[in-house]
Amino acid sequence: MEGPDSLVILKETSDYLVIDKPAGWIVERSPFEAQSVEATVFSYLAQKKKTPFVGIVHRLDKVTSGVMILAKKKSALKALNQQFATRQIKKEYWAIVEGCPISMKVRWCIGWRKTKKINGRLCMTPKKKETTFMSFDV
Repeated sequence: MEGPDSLVILKETSDYLVIDKPAGWIVERSPFEAQSVEATVFSYLAQKKKTPFVGIVHRLDKVTSGVMILAKKKSALKALNQQFATRQIKKEYWAIVEGCPISMKVRWCIGWRKTKKINGRLCMTPKKKETTFMSFDV
């Protein structure tokens, strides 16, 4: 599965796939987007198996490129979700920048908020849980 309209597979086992998601691709199928990770992986697996399963373990934003893991079995999806929930899987984020940024300490809120759709617009609702912060050095 490699080419301009395909994904690069970094690792494949009987339980999961690890892929390199390019920027510009959405993760889950959508009637409004031509390409999605889920649909492409499903088509790839359908060539090998009569009833393929694609389990979305985690997501990356459309504009974000990066490594993703997708389950090929429901049991693998459950196990991988558990590993993410208990933080047994470590995530690292790298940024590619142009030029040499100035050195600074950054603290950024990365918590999520639920949204409500009101008259075709998205409205942010306040979050009552503790917000997660990320700190890093530039």
